Amino acid sequence: MSGTEEPTQSTKLLSRAKGRAARQRRRKLRDIQEAEEALREGRSSSASTSIPSDRSSVWPAVLDCRSKYGWSQEDEMALVGQLGYLPGNAIGVCARASGVTCLGDIDGAEPVVLKLYPIAVREECSGSSAGGRRKARKRTRQAKDIADASDAFSEKHLIEPFPTMYWVTSPMLRILISKLELESFGVRLKEKLESETESLESMRRAHVAYGKARKELLSDSDSALIMERKWESAFAETRGVAGLRHYSAIKCLHAHAAHFLSGENGSKDNAVGRWVMEEVERRLREEGDSSKCE
Repeated sequence: MSGTEEPTQSTKLLSRAKGRAARQRRRKLRDIQEAEEALREGRSSSASTSIPSDRSSVWPAVLDCRSKYGWSQEDEMALVGQLGYLPGNAIGVCARASGVTCLGDIDGAEPVVLKLYPIAVREECSGSSAGGRRKARKRTRQAKDIADASDAFSEKHLIEPFPTMYWVTSPMLRILISKLELESFGVRLKEKLESETESLESMRRAHVAYGKARKELLSDSDSALIMERKWESAFAETRGVAGLRHYSAIKCLHAHAAHFLSGENGSKDNAVGRWVMEEVERRLREEGDSSKCE
């Protein structure tokens, strides 16, 4: 009797997991469709335009980077409108609608890709769950280091490695790429990448350039902090796009597209990002939005 109970329980757990995944997938698809409909009809996004307190704290080195990248109040307002908040480690816009042909009917100055500093600060919850309690303990250990770095931070804040240097901020482009992810387009791209030696070598160059640029972006004091925290692995040059270790892996289509569109640090070698944008443009043409792709 006991011999049949274990597989039955496992089957039930697997069935529940699949059910949850299916519901999450349907919910995400519904959210994407609603957001796309609102954008196409010119209605306001449902995203809040307030800046969440847990993500708005600015690490000292970020301010120095912003001055180098020509940070402006106009960009800040545009990003809050797109994302619903301003990431505290945002350092500059590196791609705009004017440089993305399939977004041709959008204001050319609108941000499309945002560059981010590789260290982020966020405020943690008190943590009633087991995971929350672990984070709370981590927060307590970090409190003194943060206080030493800036009086603006308190024991409620966490500092963390942030391996993704580029974000897609354009609402329409995010929606279009999210559709591809829901269709498991990334799985097909991974198979394509692994079957093409030249493309795989191109991605290797892209990952290496990305990892090197992320490390070079760090200030001297932050480089010292990373060594003190033993975070060298998280910031190693071998960690490429979005922190990936393996050059044939595809973590997030948005991250690859953002890198490709950024025009920086091996972006043109990012074959995955190029394929994503080619598919986005192809689908827009099929939908009859030819004016967006001329």
